[in-house]
Parts: sequence; C-alpha cells; structure tokens
Amino acid sequence: MPKNKIEDKLLEAAIGALQRTTNFIVEKTQCLFKEGPATYDAALIIRVGEYELKYNVEIKPNINKIIAGIINHRIHPLRHQLLIVTNYVTKETARDLKALNIQFIDTAGNAYINYPPIYIFIAGNKRNQQNLDYATNEQLNMLAKTQRMPFRRAGLRVIFVLLCDENIIYDNYRKIAIAANAALGTVGWVFYDLLINGHLIKMKGKKQKLIRRKKLFEHWVKAYADKLRPKQLIGRFITEIPQAFKEANMADLNALWGGEMAAGQLTKYLNPEIVTIYARKPINDLIIKFHLLARIEGKIEIREQFWNFDDEWQQKGLVHPILIYADLVATGDPRNVETARIIYDQYVEKLIGEN
Repeated sequence: MPKNKIEDKLLEAAIGALQRTTNFIVEKTQCLFKEGPATYDAALIIRVGEYELKYNVEIKPNINKIIAGIINHRIHPLRHQLLIVTNYVTKETARDLKALNIQFIDTAGNAYINYPPIYIFIAGNKRNQQNLDYATNEQLNMLAKTQRMPFRRAGLRVIFVLLCDENIIYDNYRKIAIAANAALGTVGWVFYDLLINGHLIKMKGKKQKLIRRKKLFEHWVKAYADKLRPKQLIGRFITEIPQAFKEANMADLNALWGGEMAAGQLTKYLNPEIVTIYARKPINDLIIKFHLLARIEGKIEIREQFWNFDDEWQQKGLVHPILIYADLVATGDPRNVETARIIYDQYVEKLIGEN
C-alpha cells in the first residue's frame, strides 16, 4: 500500500477520475505479483465487464520523458502488467508514454490501458481544482522531493564513481574525491545522504556498503539529466570532414565517444544522428583534427568529462555504459530509449545489481 497519506490520496483521486471517465470498477488489493526484490506502491484490479485487469502500481507524483525512459527499461522483463499513477499527464507526454507502452492513469481522467482485449487511450483532459483536492501543490512538491535524492552536481559526480566501481567505496575518501573531481568534504556529505536515504549501511570496523543500487541508479539518472548534464555541454559544432569521425580513435585525442555514437558501437542497433564526444578542456586538438565550426544547430556536441578515473571502457574509447544509458534516456527520443534498454540489459544491470 502507499507509503504515506499523500500517495494514498493521489491514488484515490486517480482511481476516481478513471471511474468517472470510463465507468470501470476499480478495486485496491494486495500486491498481486512478486518480481525478485521489486516492491510496488499498490495493486489494482480494474473490472471491465467480464474482464479483470490486474496491475501492480507505481505512484509517481510527476512524470516526464526522463522518468518514462527509466520506467521503460524495467517493464520489458516483467511477467505482469505495471500501471503508473501520477498527478497529471499532458497530451504530449501521454503520447510519449503510449509510444513506450507505459500504461498510466492520472487525476484528470487521462489514461492509457493496453491489456488485451481491453484498450483505452484518453489524453487531453485538463486539470481542475477538483483534481487537486487530494493534496496542495506544496504537498505534491514535498512528495516529489522524497522520491529523489537531493544531490547537487558535485554529489552526482561522486555517485557516478560509486556506481561505476563497486569496490571504490572501500577506499578512503581522498581517492573517491580524486576520481569524482570533487572536494574531499563533498564525499563526506554524499555518504551521509546515502546513509539517511537507505542506500548505505555501516559494517564492522570502518567499512561501508552500498545497497539498493538499482534504485540509487534510477535517482542518479534523473538528477544527472536535470542538474549535471546541461552544465557539461562545451558547444555544438559542424564539420567539413564528416567521414573523419568514422575513422577517428578518440583515445589518441584524450577524448571519448558518448551518447548515440557509443551506443551504436556497443549495440550495432542505433544509427547515430547526434555525435557526442566527452573531452577535457581545452578542446583545440579536436577542433583542428575535425575542422569543427561552432554552430547552435550543429549535430556534433562536445561535453566536458566530469570524472577522473580510467577503466576498460575508456581504453576502448568509450564512456562508461552507465553514462551512455543516461545520455540516451535524457534525450527522450523513443529510438534512443529503446537502445538504452538494450544497453541496460546487456551491460548496466550486472554493474548495478544488488550485491
């Protein structure tokens, strides 16, 4: 059942809106399906004539393309139907969720139900005061804050290091700070945040262990797209010699392929439209090598490398798969989100799995 009264009221408001819009009968019940260590906020049975639609439920106060991308990679391996309950879904977001086959209901009566033979798609219903009676905007904002880690940009760099290297947590704070390009004090407060949010446990002696890594990863992907990724963009460019990119060895230029370029190399599934390069400033060698010209509309983007460690992926001229995944999801492009799911299944899941 929902963790707090606001979530419960949000769920009740969404159920009421669905019943008013469709005349379906909706009942709350206990968790209907177990999926490994996964936990759910609620479970519903939606009765449509002789049919019973059974769902496990995740409650998201707000939803956008980044959260949708994260949800997308989790619904494919599930043996059951998952329903997202949220405050309000715009017409555009409803179309995005439908394209990703993410089923949802909101408090305005918008819904996407795809439970053969039952199919419902309602989009465009407006919010009104009745929809908002279950919680004030301030309460909704407070609820949203409880569902994400309160990391600043430097903290996100630390979390990235911890997710990429599960053993570095046993090292001293100084080594972690160097790897994350962060101040020593930053590591201390990040570890404190992890502890109070249930992602870190103390062990015998001075040892610590990172837990609930998948949930932490999801928080990081969302916060990275919102707070860190926009600040890493150095510039967008065009080139007079596009063929040079196909033959370039980024490692020779102290740079790495990221985003669609890296994903294309790993999966052979995606034909990149945007060329992403991670590099350290200054980038003069890249500009000269590829005859780059700064243009706002350019499809070559250079982003600043925000970490300071080497691994097997960098030796291949690629950023870490966790970052490839995060960059793909951040675009909201359905083809990129689909490729992100492949990256997650093949590379990321075993890196951030529970230990």
